[in-house]
Amino acid sequence: MLGISTFRLSMWLFKWLPLRLVDLFLLIVSRLMLGDTARLGLARPKLGPLELKNLLGKKPFLDVGTLAKIKSGDMKEKKMLSEKDGYPIRPFPNGWKGDCGLYSVGFTKRGLLGTSMDAIKIAHDIQKCWNEEAMHLLHQSSPL
Repeated sequence: MLGISTFRLSMWLFKWLPLRLVDLFLLIVSRLMLGDTARLGLARPKLGPLELKNLLGKKPFLDVGTLAKIKSGDMKEKKMLSEKDGYPIRPFPNGWKGDCGLYSVGFTKRGLLGTSMDAIKIAHDIQKCWNEEAMHLLHQSSPL
């Protein structure tokens, strides 16, 4: 938020405010900065981020680059994660890859090992896509 990590801002605010007020502040500022994400198909949690982390062990996040693409219409909402529990709809070990170049890491319920497995698969998939794109461009630019 405003160039400061949410965690760092939260820890600073905890010096003077209780958890619920810090959460309320974070929710208000994110709403002001991001707008109404629900109209884009991105429902916001009912609880604040700190309370959500304390109660469920989950931390909400939103990549601002992805949000910009959704707002511009370059990207549509992708149903990769279950609305019920927030984990990939495709079970492990296939939950890392969504449609249209969308990836997720860290939702394996298998700790750092599962997360690293997903990250390696994603890196290989990106490399494969780059290689295919390079070959396509090479064939387009070479004379017949």
